[in-house]
Amino acid sequence: MRGLKSPLRNINALVSWVKEDYQVVDTDTGHKHLDLIDSTVEKMETLINGILSYSSVISRKIRAKEVSLEETFRNIENIIFIPTHFSLKVPTHLPSVIGDEIKIQQLFQNLIDNSIKYNDKKQGRIEIGCKEENEFCIISVKDNGIGINPKYHEKIFKMFQTLDASDSENSSGIGLSVVQKIVEQYEGEIYLDSEEGVGTTFFVKLKKYYS
Repeated sequence: MRGLKSPLRNINALVSWVKEDYQVVDTDTGHKHLDLIDSTVEKMETLINGILSYSSVISRKIRAKEVSLEETFRNIENIIFIPTHFSLKVPTHLPSVIGDEIKIQQLFQNLIDNSIKYNDKKQGRIEIGCKEENEFCIISVKDNGIGINPKYHEKIFKMFQTLDASDSENSSGIGLSVVQKIVEQYEGEIYLDSEEGVGTTFFVKLKKYYS
């Protein structure tokens, strides 16, 4: 499936070469057409990356081992880009869950990425919480972003679905599908509470690890 990217790279290269030729030709229409091709190629690459991510979750062998949530969030903080006007608050003590360290990290990284992406506040906030409930722990990812209309609460977990047409410009519509698939693989649950203009909280219910 990764071979799908090869034609896109070829198109990118061809567009770059043609753009160089257009440097000596003053034609706004030609440049607009080339920019449109560039934009379309970027959308296709975003979509393919999303499909590859979803495919890797399905094909990767399901491993049931201890995953430290403390280590998971430390890793995310080290690799994810958090804008300077954002604060990410993570509790100092978090339990371990049953899962695969790569999948669990991908799960929460996708949720944090979403919290950053869908935030229109001058000071963005993301707060991680956790509470224990019998043999499960419920991890929450709370933000003060744009919020999600209730009519989208189920739709956002479906593949290729975005909140609105403009969002499809830079989103594959697969990120939350990946999150839901990972949660389902470990017999967990994901749900949300949201208010438009105020923010969203995603709740992820996973089985606790007992040493």
